Amino acid sequence: MAVRLTTQQFSKGLSRRAAAPLVSQLANHARHLATPVHPVTQDATGSKGPTAMVFLNMGGPSTLNEVGDFLSRLFADGDLIPLGRLQSYIGPLISARRTPKIQKQYDAIGGGSPIRKWSEYQSEEMCKILDKICPETAPHKPYVAFRYADPLTEEMYTKLLADGFGNGKGGRAVAFTQYPQYSCSTTGSSLNELWKWRHRLEGKKASETGNGTITWSVIDRWPTHPGLVEAFAQNIEAKLAEYPEERRRNAVLLFSAHSLPMDVVNRGMAYHCVPFSSSSSSLPIKQAIHTRARLLPPFKP
Repeated sequence: MAVRLTTQQFSKGLSRRAAAPLVSQLANHARHLATPVHPVTQDATGSKGPTAMVFLNMGGPSTLNEVGDFLSRLFADGDLIPLGRLQSYIGPLISARRTPKIQKQYDAIGGGSPIRKWSEYQSEEMCKILDKICPETAPHKPYVAFRYADPLTEEMYTKLLADGFGNGKGGRAVAFTQYPQYSCSTTGSSLNELWKWRHRLEGKKASETGNGTITWSVIDRWPTHPGLVEAFAQNIEAKLAEYPEERRRNAVLLFSAHSLPMDVVNRGMAYHCVPFSSSSSSLPIKQAIHTRARLLPPFKP
């Protein structure tokens, strides 16, 4: 079941009544969340704007011609698909072999991924809201940094510098992952890429600040944020209301998550353990894992 969250839903939240049981259930399982956190988490409370709001995500090819480069970067990423010393050799072979098939799949949905369009739109709308509710850090400037597709992290960081951040002028930026659950293979990979370009373009390691460089804050996980939980609950209730009463009682809620290689899970990465259930629901609830990685043993089911 696809769930679409609007900016208003996420920023203001919806029905507290519908979300309260979910929040309680999720809070009881918070201890199962993985805990690795990168060192750059400065508290910039009270600082003045402008503030760069950077959306981090995997990204996707906007056109069929971008599919090859997208897959090449994806299979070259050892954080996502760890292939060891053979990464630079096997990665290009796999991407070249899979490109024609993936191009056909993107062609079937309109010729490319819409994620860039919607990410840029959502970041712009979020900054408009932040300008109103947080004037002390305004203006908030929207940026998008994809890991495997344009705009890449390097492009985003270069634009930050061109826009007046860093280069002796300082400034504040917030890296906001668009993956609610933390995983070293998704958010972790995006943050590693961010710190790599910070070091190359500003000469600073992840833990270093000062000398007019950009001060970074990080939002690296938000699976139990009330706004997110309430939006899920509201959308589920709305969809259930479309069923006749006699069928509604027998409906099954199916929550799906992307699989992780077992070697990642065995290192303690338990994002798949974040529960998706309501303690007050009388409906059966199931969780499914999809898009298994064929190169490495995946987590099941």
